[in-house]
Amino acid sequence: MSFAPLHNNSAGSNTSTSSDPISQRYKNMSKIGQGGFGSVFRATDSRNNHEKALKVMKFTSFEDLNSIMKEGAQLMNINHPYILKVNEFFVDNDQLLCIDMDYYEKGDLTNLIKCEGYCSEIIVRKILDQSCQALDYIHSSMSLIHRDIKPNNIFIKSIDENDVHIIVADFGLARQNQGSVNVSYCGTPLFMSPEMSVGGKYNSTTDIYSLGVTIYQIMSKDTDTSISQLYMMKETETVKEFLKEKLTNAGKYSQDLIDLTISMLAKDYQSRPSAKAILDHLEKQTPHNQ
Repeated sequence: MSFAPLHNNSAGSNTSTSSDPISQRYKNMSKIGQGGFGSVFRATDSRNNHEKALKVMKFTSFEDLNSIMKEGAQLMNINHPYILKVNEFFVDNDQLLCIDMDYYEKGDLTNLIKCEGYCSEIIVRKILDQSCQALDYIHSSMSLIHRDIKPNNIFIKSIDENDVHIIVADFGLARQNQGSVNVSYCGTPLFMSPEMSVGGKYNSTTDIYSLGVTIYQIMSKDTDTSISQLYMMKETETVKEFLKEKLTNAGKYSQDLIDLTISMLAKDYQSRPSAKAILDHLEKQTPHNQ
């Protein structure tokens, strides 16, 4: 499978050619993920011995490829501390697109959800703050909606007892925000917002809801409840009381953080805070004592 470069985001680096097949450049390849939009492999880049994540996707037409490339070019120009850097694009003769990205050894936020014990409030707040910095950037500066925010798509670059650095990844579903256009839902059902579960409109608070589910899962360890389905079966106030009880019983979290998380999970998308509003709120609050 020979790949020719479409884009290269590394200034001064060597340039791949069709005579430089992926199997020669990348060593120790192993599949680490599989989804509707392709497979993800972990591999060692022989050019610099760096560990990489390679996403391989099938495109069905050149129009499809051009659309991906247009959005990909935007992402390659991002230089943000909390957004995954796309390094290069490759394409082969079998209509396969390969995206070269950085690999993060510590995994994603599912590791925090699965681990035993309580995740400290200071770590939860930093995850929320950094995720909202990334979302505020793509919502405001790029007019993009991510559309698939979930624990698997937020990587951990570093973490210790009092600090964490996360990276928001997988913009494969990202689309231009065209004033809340009607489109079919493309994300992960458990993180689907109430409006999308009934065929509603995408908007930036769709991402806020999905991030709210992510934060809820980190705090409560509850990975089974579909909050959107609860809203369909029960009164709004009953669902809010359920969420409040779950989060209150989860650990030593402040009422402020509990209320903020529930606000992100509001049934009415117009009632959810924007990423910028969440950042402003977090800046004004003193973290709860651990």
